[in-house]
Amino acid sequence: NGITNFRAAIDKAIEEKVDMILYAATWETGGNFDGKGFINKAVSRATDSGITWINAAGNDHNQVFNSNIRVNNETASVILPGPGDTLTFNVKYSNTPIKLTLSWDDYSDEENVQTSKDLDWEIVDWTGKVFPIKNRKQEKVTGASKCGDKPAYAKTKRASSLHPREQDTLMLDEGVYHLRIIDCSGNFASTDSLRLVMQSSKPESFKLDQAQGNYEIMPPADHPAVIAVGDMSPVSSIGPTMDYRAKPDLRLKFSKVEMSDGKVFGGGSSVAAAIYAGVWANLWAYNSKLDARYTRKFLNKLKGEQRRNQAVGPSWRTPNTSELDSIFW
Repeated sequence: NGITNFRAAIDKAIEEKVDMILYAATWETGGNFDGKGFINKAVSRATDSGITWINAAGNDHNQVFNSNIRVNNETASVILPGPGDTLTFNVKYSNTPIKLTLSWDDYSDEENVQTSKDLDWEIVDWTGKVFPIKNRKQEKVTGASKCGDKPAYAKTKRASSLHPREQDTLMLDEGVYHLRIIDCSGNFASTDSLRLVMQSSKPESFKLDQAQGNYEIMPPADHPAVIAVGDMSPVSSIGPTMDYRAKPDLRLKFSKVEMSDGKVFGGGSSVAAAIYAGVWANLWAYNSKLDARYTRKFLNKLKGEQRRNQAVGPSWRTPNTSELDSIFW
């Protein structure tokens, strides 16, 4: 529940000298799409202490858009590939909850460092009506904001924020929507990047037309020392990271779990990561010297066997006893 408890949990894990952490979640914000940022700095404390960190890759496939930030100087809109510099999404059912997260690559490794860059956003529905959405004012922006205290497209007066992100959850009806992103601070370079993430409890209920189908790995799954696990399901997030590292580190071909009461959980990186954590625990029981370093050795062996797209890690296969002996010592 928030970064404070996240850090406290890591402190406790280090204190108790645990061998492995399974984290079945990702954060839509808090990093610069390259394995850095204050969330991953907290994770580094665990991995640097020798803890093997296994993380779900995320279940955001085809729900993510990444882009460099180029601005139309006449409109102050970020240039986007949809009509009129927008992103287009289609909601298929009425009363669909949609969580929208916009972030840009101005996070520090320290949580309380303020951004000096500010983006806002607005949504226009298929009738041309501006749909109200929450906006924040990034307080460190110098000079007058181009967006004012309460833009016409904002729900309310712009609340203050330290961080380079906007986030809101909307209840939307069936129809086509256009999302526009506005440069409020006027100090973005063309090398700066943004990421939009759309999520819903009913992921089949909407379609983001400009979703790219890759570069979808978020903190802490994008951390270099974290073993990020995905699967072959249509929701599991696909890499690489923005600094071109293959992620997830491995994928499971099969990730179905049937409980003793008959309930079945199938597909998705959270289930896959839990299954792999069980595999790892059994390998560790075979020999307690097995740690993240030796696990990486086997993953590198699998990568060497892989002949497919290097944007994602290889499919997992459990090593046999002779491989364990030859790889791990």
